[in-house]
Amino acid sequence: MIMKKILLSITLACTFIVAGAQTELKQKIELPEVSAVAVSTIRSKSAGVTANVTSKGNGTLLESGILCSANSTPTSENSTKYDAEKSMSISLRVKNLTPMSTYYVRAYATNNKGTTYGEEVAFTTRNGVENGYEYVDLGLSVKWATMN
Repeated sequence: MIMKKILLSITLACTFIVAGAQTELKQKIELPEVSAVAVSTIRSKSAGVTANVTSKGNGTLLESGILCSANSTPTSENSTKYDAEKSMSISLRVKNLTPMSTYYVRAYATNNKGTTYGEEVAFTTRNGVENGYEYVDLGLSVKWATMN
């Protein structure tokens, strides 16, 4: 009889400890963190953009990617969203841009707690179309065709 009471007490204590630990884990979920974006290979109608999700915030990464807008402070509501399919390492090409225009990009990540946005970076697309071909200006009056 005493042994049953001891076992019951131990079982109840373990149950409360496990339940408390699960509650504590749920409370420690924070917003994810993202790095600033890096913009490269800027062309007249596209640009390469990279960033990293540096922390999931102890939650499940539900979404990540790049936001691009002609207006500053791009958000999910006012910009084109380029989805990185929940990747921690984001490397995308933003497309269908207008030549000689300024765009603003920033990374985003969403977990169980919410969405975080990285720092905004601005860039200007090139005017690289001559004779129907897109060129990259290498400097010193030298241009290289982006496609053959």
